[in-house]
Amino acid sequence: TVDMLPMSDGGDGFGNVMSSFLGAKVRRVRTVDAAHRPCYARWWWDAHTTTAIIESAQVIGLAMLPAGRFHPFELDTMGLARVLAAAGKMEPSRCLIGIGGSATNDGGFGLARALGWRFLTQQGNEVHVWPNLTSCREIIPPSHNLKLGRLVAALDVQNPLLGPEGCTRIYGPQKGVRPGDVVRAAAALNKLSQLMNRQHCKSFATVAGAGAAGSSDSSPAAGTVRAVHRGGRRALSSIVIVVDRTDHEGSSNGADVVSFSSVAGRPPNG
Repeated sequence: TVDMLPMSDGGDGFGNVMSSFLGAKVRRVRTVDAAHRPCYARWWWDAHTTTAIIESAQVIGLAMLPAGRFHPFELDTMGLARVLAAAGKMEPSRCLIGIGGSATNDGGFGLARALGWRFLTQQGNEVHVWPNLTSCREIIPPSHNLKLGRLVAALDVQNPLLGPEGCTRIYGPQKGVRPGDVVRAAAALNKLSQLMNRQHCKSFATVAGAGAAGSSDSSPAAGTVRAVHRGGRRALSSIVIVVDRTDHEGSSNGADVVSFSSVAGRPPNG
């Protein structure tokens, strides 16, 4: 007998897969996509386990945007803030967030700003767009924290945020980053990383998986989670999370062989 189970790489479909295992109910919240166009995004809530499930691709997904219409410098993660805030109102004990499939490359800048973080220049002016992070001199955290319980980020690849194998250089072209844009994009993320390390003791420039973001992978969303949530946080390969759930539900218990293909942590056809 062969049992076929759904898999997810943390990108498109992550919410449906995880909610099916938990029996979580769908919720909707009004927010904006990566280009700040109004939209409704789905997330899921399981009252029994007090678990929130969020799929970034439902909010700031590349598939939500017309091909070639927007440049990555125009896009950010701001829309995720309203979804996280909606989940936070439920005071979950655990929040599973799939960070793949995004259209963004902003290092979580938009999300952080929307949740109250301030990015200031030497003159005390606000930095409003992520490519201008090179002029940032100070990052000020918000006065309050999100109540998301244990935050588990589902990663799909092991690329770091910066360096030759960093997200912008390896996956940026899939999102519209042109060769001439790489230096500016990398410089902005490098400044963000330096300031977070220096001022808030959070270093993620070369951490494996910090450049992960689903099937297209150019948004350093692992850095996003570190930047905006100061509670318990754990980053796992999305396939580990899904397999863990199947074991918990007994789907693979007693199996002689559990087989799947994986490239950089991705399930087949992910």
